[in-house]
Amino acid sequence: MKAAGKMVAVILVLPVALAFGYLYMQRKPEKLRFYLEDDLESDVWRIPVVEPYQLITADISSPQRVGDSRWSFQDPAFTFSFNPDSINYQRGFITFHDASQRKYGICDVTHKSVNFCRDYEQFSAFADKQRLSKCLYYTDMVYEGWSQTRLLPWAKEILEQRWNLTSKK
Repeated sequence: MKAAGKMVAVILVLPVALAFGYLYMQRKPEKLRFYLEDDLESDVWRIPVVEPYQLITADISSPQRVGDSRWSFQDPAFTFSFNPDSINYQRGFITFHDASQRKYGICDVTHKSVNFCRDYEQFSAFADKQRLSKCLYYTDMVYEGWSQTRLLPWAKEILEQRWNLTSKK
């Protein structure tokens, strides 16, 4: 008799649980998930650098010429822009080489500012002072990796920052 009661309870609860699960899965998020979704047109490609900054382009098919970049840096307020042919993100700084200006630069994410260096030596000195790597990733290779695997070269850095983790070095 007790087994029959349990079976009836399961039969009554199961549809409710399934309906709740279905409705939960169909809900719309309050905002776009930066690394998973975007609201760009279908003919615009993007590389999310670190929330809310991204690289965008409308020209993915033609080969990139040496000394030029098809990628444009986009910040939400559109207060500054640059065209990196190589980029990296480390501890609150986006480091890059701007192909159009032929200069290295540093975007301070915390202070929302961009500074261009007059040459590689100045860039190197700043990187050393902030204990940043001078390694920059070619933007087309970053996009290729992102489009195939949804991984960014600096993903570990972002996770450590988001979850207040520290890497053991």
